Amino acid sequence: DQIAREARAMENERIARQARIYARKTIRKWLAEGKIHPKFDIIIPSTQTEMVTDGRAMSNCIGGYWEHSDWKQGSTELAFIHCDGKPYIDLEFREGKICQARYCKNETVPTNSKDYALCEFVTKAFAKVA
Repeated sequence: DQIAREARAMENERIARQARIYARKTIRKWLAEGKIHPKFDIIIPSTQTEMVTDGRAMSNCIGGYWEHSDWKQGSTELAFIHCDGKPYIDLEFREGKICQARYCKNETVPTNSKDYALCEFVTKAFAKVA
């Protein structure tokens, strides 16, 4: 039934917003505790402007995720990692597993790198919300 589907979608979007708020608080706490190097800024996007701006700076398609129902309903999450104030890595993950970790122009972050380990750490900010 259409009304039930729309109600579920609205509830999923509400839960996704709450998860992103929790993740932002967790990341701020980790930065304050020194668990993340201060040269990094971790951004959990919540607006179309954040996504489009980052997508343009990184020369990738992240700006289009604003329209994806997977992101709106929280089945896919995004994080932007900036280093020294500049876009550095865009991260997409589902259920704590990295789907994509990309540098500028969609260059893949090697899975055996310190940068990938940072990406894995960032996904843990969402771990307690599921």
